[in-house]
Amino acid sequence: MNLNKEELEEIIKSMDYKKGIDVKDIPSLDLYMDQVITLFENHLNSTRRNDEDKILTKTMINNYAKDKLMMPIKNKKYTREHIIILIIIYNLKQSLSIADIKRLLEPVVAKINNGDKVDIIELYTKYLNNYSKELDMFNNNIVKIFEGLEAENSVEFLILYLINNANMYKRLGEKLIDLYYPKDSK
Repeated sequence: MNLNKEELEEIIKSMDYKKGIDVKDIPSLDLYMDQVITLFENHLNSTRRNDEDKILTKTMINNYAKDKLMMPIKNKKYTREHIIILIIIYNLKQSLSIADIKRLLEPVVAKINNGDKVDIIELYTKYLNNYSKELDMFNNNIVKIFEGLEAENSVEFLILYLINNANMYKRLGEKLIDLYYPKDSK
């Protein structure tokens, strides 16, 4: 299959990449579970591949809490910190196993549970700022790579290229988790 540069740029534009939920859009008041789900649906709707895909469900939230991927919920309400952890989980689960996500988040959650100061909002803000830069680089790199392709089989090659790069980034992330967040010795 063949694809031209204008079609590729239109496809990228149509994907409506969103960096996540801005900190300013996360209420400072604690939310009930249904309100958290609505917040995710309203802000991350464009990240769905298919309309029937669920971004976040009650079952998912309950499983994350049960698996201790986040701090305990108090009075059935979720703080800004809970919501940020849920956003991070949502983003990470696109590429990592829940076990790897738990290894990564466990030290942060443990510090918060122990009352230690962890500025999860600052960490998330840095992530969002970096995401914007990465998105610009992504758009520029894809178009440059595409311009270097021959027209024949351009779609197939581009798909192979994208998946290969995604696999390399994923594998590096997994390796860093293995090195810096070792499994429990239980």
